[in-house]
Amino acid sequence: MNKTILKLHSIYLLMIVLVFMPNLVLAQEQKIRVVAAHANIRMKPEFGSDIIDTAPRGGEFEVKDKTGEWYQVGFESRVGIRIFGYIYEKEVEEIRREEKVLEVPAKAPEVFISQPVLEKEPWSPRIELVLSGGYNTGYSITQSVEYAFRFSEGALKQADEHGMFTQNINKPIAFGGALNYFFDRNFGLQLRFDLNTKADIKGVSNYNLTWEWLQETGGFINENWDITDNVTLMSLGANIILKPQIPGMIAPVLSGGVSYFIGNLSLNSMTGFALTWDYEQSQYIDYWIFPSKIDASLNGIGFNAGGGVELPITPDVGFHIDARYFMKSKIEEQWKTIPGNYNSEFHNAIFSLSQEGFDSVLDLQHFEINPSFFKFSLGLLFAF
Repeated sequence: MNKTILKLHSIYLLMIVLVFMPNLVLAQEQKIRVVAAHANIRMKPEFGSDIIDTAPRGGEFEVKDKTGEWYQVGFESRVGIRIFGYIYEKEVEEIRREEKVLEVPAKAPEVFISQPVLEKEPWSPRIELVLSGGYNTGYSITQSVEYAFRFSEGALKQADEHGMFTQNINKPIAFGGALNYFFDRNFGLQLRFDLNTKADIKGVSNYNLTWEWLQETGGFINENWDITDNVTLMSLGANIILKPQIPGMIAPVLSGGVSYFIGNLSLNSMTGFALTWDYEQSQYIDYWIFPSKIDASLNGIGFNAGGGVELPITPDVGFHIDARYFMKSKIEEQWKTIPGNYNSEFHNAIFSLSQEGFDSVLDLQHFEINPSFFKFSLGLLFAF
């Protein structure tokens, strides 16, 4: 009888243990914490998979499983559905905890979803720094400016003079940087700095003079002088920036806004000018060589707009490719001579040159520069 009672007690205790055992487990919890600026939670353990959600820096998750370099994590939505996705291991760090006996609470139903979650975790603003260098397609300038005169007087049957400034501009190299502040997943503000190296301008100033006397033979001269100097230009911009969140490794970026241009155009060369006059019953013809220049400011407000792509190397570093157009109004200037006293080439006659008087005589065509340009650049992006 006693043996029978003992067996019944043992069976009863075993049944109690079997009933309550599922609520007690011995486990070692494994959690991870996001260390990148943000981490994408994807449907599958691969970069090309759809993005379910985005986790900010410091976000913590329980690890369900691990596949290769991807952690499978779960989190509950506000409607009580437990969602699972994958986070890349280099965007997180593991949080170790000691082994302990835990009472397992009732779980929400586990559901793997195939559509993005509408409920988002709070967004943490982020800052990006972009440093780049590239190619500038160059500015456009007037290729040639010329003047021509024909005159006759007394024994001088006819004199013709012709002057021409012909110039070409080299293409500069472009450098720059941008500071981006994203107050939203997709939108932000950008401050940018774009510097172009000096664009050398080279060319030739040509002067021809031919003359013919009534009673004597005439003559001619031909002079050529180099045109030298350069264009310097930089811009400071304030833009709106858009970065759409799309699946995949490549992230498109669009931005545009106002730019303030700072620069200068400088040109230096020579030009010729002829006169005829009577002295002591003789008539003479001679010409003078005057220094000529253009010195124009390119300062002013304009615009910039462009776009490109970002290719991540690590969660916080990536390549940045950009194509951008900078637009500014055209500038018109005129070659001007430098006032002073100059000696003629044949008879050493002194000509006192005033700026206003000579420029009104030459009446040179206007020289035009368009400082607008395209810029293609490649750089590095650093996220903070």
